[in-house]
Amino acid sequence: MKSAGVASEKASLDTFFKVMDGKDVPTLVKDGEKRKVSMPSGGGGGAAAAPGAKAAAPVVEEKKEEAEAVDMGGLFGDDDDY
Repeated sequence: MKSAGVASEKASLDTFFKVMDGKDVPTLVKDGEKRKVSMPSGGGGGAAAAPGAKAAAPVVEEKKEEAEAVDMGGLFGDDDDY
């Protein structure tokens, strides 16, 4: 892990391997699939295909005000100039 630039804590790794001891990874992955939650992604093409659906009203875009830049005064301790 060090050669890949990854830092880890020995205690965390010891705990992980203790929990995984004697368990079959493919079986754990298969069991995890049952708990997986899927989120819809996409443009909502299913709504247009619905039978009897009314045409959507034209979308009117509202003008958005641009956010004003605010100096946070080193809120995160980064007062250094870069």
